[in-house]
Amino acid sequence: MKTIGILVFDEVEELDFVGPLEVFGMAARFGADCETLVIAHQPEYVRCRHGLQVVPDCILQEAPALDLLIVPGGLGARTHARENPQILEFVRRQRGTVVSVCTGALILAAAGMLDGLSATTHHSSLDLLREYGQITIQEGTRFVMHERVATSAGVTAGIDLALALVAREWGHSVAESVAANLEWESSSWKQAPWGKPLQQPTFSIRRATMNDSGGILSCLRAAFEALRKQLHARRI
Repeated sequence: MKTIGILVFDEVEELDFVGPLEVFGMAARFGADCETLVIAHQPEYVRCRHGLQVVPDCILQEAPALDLLIVPGGLGARTHARENPQILEFVRRQRGTVVSVCTGALILAAAGMLDGLSATTHHSSLDLLREYGQITIQEGTRFVMHERVATSAGVTAGIDLALALVAREWGHSVAESVAANLEWESSSWKQAPWGKPLQQPTFSIRRATMNDSGGILSCLRAAFEALRKQLHARRI
């Protein structure tokens, strides 16, 4: 069972976290072995950017070990959250995958998670991300995915990133089912950064050697056996 945590805080942008919450919730319905928890700094209601109030499942100190932490953005990310030492320490101590949606990248940057990496964020906050200095900024992309850290562009780009994570962990068929159920028209999630498929081919081509003779002979025998049976059937 994979445990996914979504960090929320006052003035968080609703769709930044509700989008991925919906993706992983649906993924569980389509066979992904995962559960999602909403985590906050304090146990009280979290008031989101546009008035939605959320009750967290647990607080930072009580959160279980996470396989994936999602850090959304919003006004709260641009202001108090990236300066909150408890939030930053919580992000730093994660041993699983850590991803941000929108300006949640500023929290990751403040925690030092993006040092030496390429990253993106909402187009209007790219200059804020540049202020951290140790990050290569990627513009005009829906998301940037590394082995253990990923960032997405603004708001709805978090859905593409979440679908890409589902595809990487549980396969494209599950992600396709989720995208279809969402009626999600973007196909950006199907491509890793730089236009490479998320799932690379598992075969390679090389010149045969004498060590391959047994395998080649078996393949030829199998192919000719099928042909022999076809010819025999026609004669009958």
